[in-house]
Amino acid sequence: MNKALESLDKAIESEETKNKAIVLRRTFASAFARTRNYKAAAEQYEKLLSDQLDNADTNNAALLTSLISVQSYFRLARRTGDLLPIADRVDERVSKSADELADKIIALRVHSIKAKALAATNTDAAEKLLLADYEMAKKAYDENSDDDEAAKLYAWSLNNLYMLDPAGDGAAEYMQAHQEIAKELAMKARNQGMFRNYMTVANGYISSTYREDPKAADTAVQSLKATIDDFRDERPEYKAMLASYERSLASTERRIASALKIMEMIGQPAPEMDVAAWVTQNDGDTPVDLKGKVVLVDFWAIWCGPCVRTFPHLKHLNETYGDGLQIVGVTRYYGYKWNEKTKKAVRGKERNADLEHEALRKFMASHDLEHPTIVVPDGSAMQQEFGVSGIPHAVVIDQEGAIQLIKVGSGEANAKAIEAKIKELLK
Repeated sequence: MNKALESLDKAIESEETKNKAIVLRRTFASAFARTRNYKAAAEQYEKLLSDQLDNADTNNAALLTSLISVQSYFRLARRTGDLLPIADRVDERVSKSADELADKIIALRVHSIKAKALAATNTDAAEKLLLADYEMAKKAYDENSDDDEAAKLYAWSLNNLYMLDPAGDGAAEYMQAHQEIAKELAMKARNQGMFRNYMTVANGYISSTYREDPKAADTAVQSLKATIDDFRDERPEYKAMLASYERSLASTERRIASALKIMEMIGQPAPEMDVAAWVTQNDGDTPVDLKGKVVLVDFWAIWCGPCVRTFPHLKHLNETYGDGLQIVGVTRYYGYKWNEKTKKAVRGKERNADLEHEALRKFMASHDLEHPTIVVPDGSAMQQEFGVSGIPHAVVIDQEGAIQLIKVGSGEANAKAIEAKIKELLK
């Protein structure tokens, strides 16, 4: 493979073979992507884009397509910090020829990628870039609202501002204006790209809303389902895509139902613990006294990466609020055992409670977790009673035994919310 790539690099240096070699570069990049070698895929897509930028024959649409691939594989290869200089080069090239509305649309889509990269270090500059696009696009649309290309330009500018900060000031207005224009365009023939954009923004809004405001998300889902019915009647060529989005909505509705259940649990007495065994670093049945304490119940699993990412925060909470706070992990047996050579938990050929108990104990010790974990019995309804639909699932219970906060998933926002609630209750 290395020799083939060296030959490819040489072929691209030759004027006679340059164009064919550039096409071949994409084939290599796709091959690495299929085998999940994201680092190599990212490198080849970066080279592909650089080759295209050096080639005067490359059109703007091809540059945008490659930049989208670079963005995707840089994220998978954990190289998002390297994206901005590349986006700058594409922006410089595309902006020089963005005279027609179609090219301005491509420039706006390049700016969307550039703004996300820029926002990592300078959110004001990112917003300024997209606001300038918005003013330009709105002017073009106001001057000729009957022109589909002007409408697309305006729709993309609204999309970019909304997607940069869905929770920001004005985001709801941007989203609403986008949905109206994008839906109108998507109803017209040969506008499947705008249909996908309409559905992406709608689903993005629902996905970002359902945990904090499940009622609003449910309203949006019902509205989107009605719109899908309209598309089915007016645009039968969208049939396959509609079916895909409907399957996605069905999954979303289940998550909304779970979020609604969680909302209803706030302020209610916490369900009883269902214990088959206690696990601690030192082992042994170690019941804890929860009476009069703030309790953080952490549902997790030995195979769950996001759960492991919360462990440093759990350690911080335990060390900071240990006197008034009791953390209790909750898991169940999944068929794991401990590998002494690798010092890791591995899936066993068959379930063995004793082996898995030992694996849990050593796993917790390897992460220096001092709080206990309970293992629930087979067939336990405890997860269901606590509203668990995904892990990690954290439940904060006050000193009177009432649920005060539930957060699903890892991440800084959840960690801050959990700690703030604990501090509030301990006051």
